[in-house]
Amino acid sequence: MISKNNGHDTEPGLSRTSAKASPTRIPHPPRHTVNGEEHESQVEADNIAYNLRTARIKCVNWQYGWGSETQWESEFNAQLSIAREGGQEGVDGFFRACETHVVEGWEILKDLKFAASVSCNGTHDEIQDLFLQGYEMVIATALEVKFFDMKLHQYAPAISTATISNIRMYSEN
Repeated sequence: MISKNNGHDTEPGLSRTSAKASPTRIPHPPRHTVNGEEHESQVEADNIAYNLRTARIKCVNWQYGWGSETQWESEFNAQLSIAREGGQEGVDGFFRACETHVVEGWEILKDLKFAASVSCNGTHDEIQDLFLQGYEMVIATALEVKFFDMKLHQYAPAISTATISNIRMYSEN
């Protein structure tokens, strides 16, 4: 059961963003100058708070709607069962969507890694709050990436068991 979202095919409950739209850096608004001075949008882009807001939006749009981490296993199994009803093509599509989700998650983690590569003007409490926000996003994103990455390795290993058996058979002859 594939649903259309923003012109992209996605499995039910899977990522709502396109696999092609994953920049490695947080995009900055275009530079605008008024009487030789930078417009406020560029000043915002050179601030850690702006970068974290942008990363939070990407993170929220990226996360699956599968509830808490304790529910991911059962929801994954339910979604896989639905995909299996579509035959091999459905299962392949489901795992391709999972792989895309993992790649997008890694891109968000890269964005978070560089979020603080700009100025951080603020009080001690504001800086502490920004750090905690970034930390929470890193943990939540890393957990979800790891869950789906492990599922991909469990269900769709890089070398299939049949290939390994063939390799062993050839080496014995």
